[in-house]
Amino acid sequence: MKGHEAYPGYSKIGNKLAVAYLKKGTEPYNEAANIIKDAEQYRESDTDKYMAELERANKKFEKALESFEKAYDANAKEEQVLNLLLSVYKNLEMEEKADKINSELQSL
Repeated sequence: MKGHEAYPGYSKIGNKLAVAYLKKGTEPYNEAANIIKDAEQYRESDTDKYMAELERANKKFEKALESFEKAYDANAKEEQVLNLLLSVYKNLEMEEKADKINSELQSL
């Protein structure tokens, strides 16, 4: 049993876990964002290269997603967690999950 499961009322544990998972997911998230930014130059001129770069970015987003979902499990009310999770879901075209998180953001 994890600390935040043993003591669900002790929010500091969940907050600290969320921060740790966010930090872990930030690197692949930023790498994916940079890949997409750099790939824009190929959008019109080299569609195959552009699509290959998007696929490479999606692999990074998937890696970030693992950490961001753990952050969400630790603290589902943290706005930064919700915003990053929403961004990854949108980039990975996970529309139902994105809609759910967007609703949660609106209710904060």
